Amino acid sequence: MKEIDINDINVGQDALEKALQNEVWDTLVRQIVKRNVIPVIGNEMVRIGSMTSSQLLLSVVSRKYFGIQEPVNSYTALLNHPKCKEKCSNLKALRNLVYDVINNNPQVFRATDLLREFLSIKYFPFVITTVIDPVVENTMREIHGDNLRVLHFVNDPHRNQDIENSLDISRPTLYYMFGKANDAGDDFVLSDMDLLRFSRSWLLPKDSSDYSKPARLSTVLSNKYLLVLGNDFQDWLFRFFWFAMKDEKIVNAAVNIPNGMDASEHSDERLIEFLNSAHITSQISSLPDFVSELRRRLEDADPKTSMKSWFDRPEMNVDVFISYSRQDRGIAQMLYRKLCDKGVTVWYDKENLGLAMDFNAEIRKAIRTCRMFVPILSDSITAQAGEEHVYRMEWRWAIEHKMQISSAFNYIAPLSEESFDMYSRVADVPEDIRVHNAAFYKKDDPEPGLDAFVDSIYELLNRRKNGK
Repeated sequence: MKEIDINDINVGQDALEKALQNEVWDTLVRQIVKRNVIPVIGNEMVRIGSMTSSQLLLSVVSRKYFGIQEPVNSYTALLNHPKCKEKCSNLKALRNLVYDVINNNPQVFRATDLLREFLSIKYFPFVITTVIDPVVENTMREIHGDNLRVLHFVNDPHRNQDIENSLDISRPTLYYMFGKANDAGDDFVLSDMDLLRFSRSWLLPKDSSDYSKPARLSTVLSNKYLLVLGNDFQDWLFRFFWFAMKDEKIVNAAVNIPNGMDASEHSDERLIEFLNSAHITSQISSLPDFVSELRRRLEDADPKTSMKSWFDRPEMNVDVFISYSRQDRGIAQMLYRKLCDKGVTVWYDKENLGLAMDFNAEIRKAIRTCRMFVPILSDSITAQAGEEHVYRMEWRWAIEHKMQISSAFNYIAPLSEESFDMYSRVADVPEDIRVHNAAFYKKDDPEPGLDAFVDSIYELLNRRKNGK
């Protein structure tokens, strides 16, 4: 038999490339499913027509205010242009003009389809943006409504905003990393000098008193997988960005832990080498194609983790956590809808999650971070007295949390069926729940009782938010 020459065997390079790409995608999907990913939205992701929103702003300011018809590449170049120098050599005044364009043209800076497609995945409640205009914010507000929280870094140690704790990133939030355009004429990045000043502050240690970055957010980011979408920074500046976000983790190449991904439509080869050495993947593709592929892979990963059902996992930092027996699902759903109609953020277990270990800790965290805990008490509890039920664990966790916060806050608010005997020895409702004044509903006509209860919860939440 003739010996086969190994050089004559055909191999498919396409197969190798596909395998490597699948590995990259699998890593990203795994990190997302673990809720370990924080997106960073850059300019290339925020497009209005054929331009990015930043390019559009610069073009409008150059033409409308200064009559400059030729392309201007940056605000620094605009400031040095003779026509601009004649009328506006002051950077603060130029910032005011930029804000004026945004403020007077809200229809231009509305939500975009690409951002809506990405952010509606809902795996990403916490989003960072390097953009100064409100397009990302407007898109998130379409999805989250008044529940969206907006935070800013303004390069001032006394005014920089931070998250409350490491669990706070579960709350729908947009963080303006380089400030947001405003009518004060400062506190946001416009010129190259602004970008250097802000970048310097993000590079400083968390405990620095001089323009320090937000300590709690910085700690969280250093341990998260960052998905940077649409970066348009120059090579050198983008390296500084990653170093500021990941700290020592980016220089410790011996630790083979994925730090994140840069998804863009173009990247410099030397930058890609740097990213790879820091365990950051570079994914060069059309951003709309990337978002579509990401959604498809997430939906295909596991039917139980589809866009709809995955968000049934316990959410942190909600206004109300509903604890109930499966027999009372109908009442729980009615209460959920009525609270949501009031703009109250609510989590309740829509599926029978049980008490598997991965949900055990999450449910406990959700209870610890909610503003009010609502146990639904009904005759079902008496009927199920001899059975194991998760709601009894939820009661205990809520009681433990109540012991650690001020008694001035109304934290436990029971909702009880009128016929239920709260003092029944068989039902065994803990005294720490019985001592709270319960609201009541009728089993055959629950609407009036639920409406009154929802109104009282809404009022208590508003008083608490206002510090009363």
